[in-house]
Amino acid sequence: PGGTINDRRVVNMLIMLQTLDEDGNPDNGIKINETTKAVVSANAGSINFDQEPEAFAVDGGIRTLLTTLNSTSGTFTDKAAKGDRVLRKVSDAIEHFMSATNERYVPSVPTPQYPIVFVHGYSGSASQFESQAQRFIANGYPLNYLYAFEHDTSTSTTTVIAAQAVALDAFIDDVLAKTGAKKVDLIGHSRGTTVSHTYLSDTARAAKVAHYINVDGRTATSLPGGVPTLAIWADGWLSSGGPPTDPYARKIVGATNVYILDQAHIEACTSAESFWYMFKFLTGVSPRTVQIPASESDTVQIAGRANYFPANTGALGTLYIYEINPQTAARLSDTPVYQKNIDTTGNWGPVGLKKGATYEFAFHHTSGDKHYFYREPFYTDNYFVRLNTSNPASPTSIGNFMTKTNNHTSILISRDREMWGDQGNNSDIITVDDVNVMTNVAAPRTKHLSALFLLDWGPDHSTLSTPASNPPDQKTDLTTPIAFFHSLAFMSGLDLYMPANIPWNRAIAISMTQRGGGGKVQTIKVPNWASSNVRISVQFRDFVQ
Repeated sequence: PGGTINDRRVVNMLIMLQTLDEDGNPDNGIKINETTKAVVSANAGSINFDQEPEAFAVDGGIRTLLTTLNSTSGTFTDKAAKGDRVLRKVSDAIEHFMSATNERYVPSVPTPQYPIVFVHGYSGSASQFESQAQRFIANGYPLNYLYAFEHDTSTSTTTVIAAQAVALDAFIDDVLAKTGAKKVDLIGHSRGTTVSHTYLSDTARAAKVAHYINVDGRTATSLPGGVPTLAIWADGWLSSGGPPTDPYARKIVGATNVYILDQAHIEACTSAESFWYMFKFLTGVSPRTVQIPASESDTVQIAGRANYFPANTGALGTLYIYEINPQTAARLSDTPVYQKNIDTTGNWGPVGLKKGATYEFAFHHTSGDKHYFYREPFYTDNYFVRLNTSNPASPTSIGNFMTKTNNHTSILISRDREMWGDQGNNSDIITVDDVNVMTNVAAPRTKHLSALFLLDWGPDHSTLSTPASNPPDQKTDLTTPIAFFHSLAFMSGLDLYMPANIPWNRAIAISMTQRGGGGKVQTIKVPNWASSNVRISVQFRDFVQ
């Protein structure tokens, strides 16, 4: 109805008002100075509020207005610190309005009509759907309406993609049988859009899809399979190696094309803003919230898979979950709160864990190799947790190229949002025992880094490090990345010597200050396990709780 948050004119006015705020911080009140008012008045005829927010964001008149405002002295006081002003995100605009009003407006959300099937991208998994699934649940979707089709991304030949489209068809048939729904809503990200386009190229298969969301992947000259489509585009740096000449050139003809140009390739899949567009496209109304609210219960349900990466097949072994002290990283008990022998499905859980508590996910391969996972505390149910590991039996698995000694700890830090180290005030900061590892050589924006290996290496970073050749030297050298890891998509590695002990005898503190996170520091502490005995993975949330 007109005049509500589901009225596109209201949404666009909120976006504009918050964009024009003098210091760029609407939380301390919105102030529009006289210089800005004069520029807006001179361009008022080119501002059309009566269009969808995604069209408003790329409207030529709005882009011209922003260019003029940014080139006019005296408009914005935060320009020196933050650079040119960009249009306020629709999700942020709505959330600010709803939290600022005395009577919080909660839009009605219809019962979901179709289950969602997510298809991840290259070097991906259901992990890139983890936070979005929580948002869908927070907005009324039942758990049995949320699915992720996981597949091997190690090769992408036409034959492989065609076979995965066939497998996706069987997966969708199973979802339809489980839910009783007549169709699904399909979301593809990156390489997953290639699988999805191939799937939709068959008329009979396309008939099973009600809506398709194409996230920063394939372009097309027509709607894939004739299915109504939302195409979400990130900054374009992935394909261009830097800012593209025309970021709006990417499109699917006939689709609703949305451009989130301050977000990178993975972030555009996992962000709150992309969720707003997804939910609005699938349901026709704005979501109640784009945040992930904490559970009202003292217990949260956690479930997921232990996978061999990048095949996304079940990792064979035993999973033990221990509650640990968040300050010392020590187990609170020698008895795990959960234990499960993992079969070829990789499935584990659900298990009830304490809300806000810290846990160690200790995975023991059948070979005897150990891989321990550490995350931030869980505050709400999470059913898409992925413990991605390497198959010790595979000579080409990444774990078999990592150095292993009794005197150093190795840690993999990951996040389903790119980590930037060369963007000045808009960079992320990650410290390991107060050493900043978000360097401009390991984490340039063009790298699209989402996984950083930290371990002791030999003095020559251009070659492998083994006991016989270029052995680990118990020295830190962050001047150049380790070439083997840096050559992998979305990954890099640094030579950071973290002394270990057998048995472990101290906690290593890993702290992240996310860009755009208001300065909040997220910290995870892990034991200084010897890399000869335990491999460590630390995963941060892609949002600030």
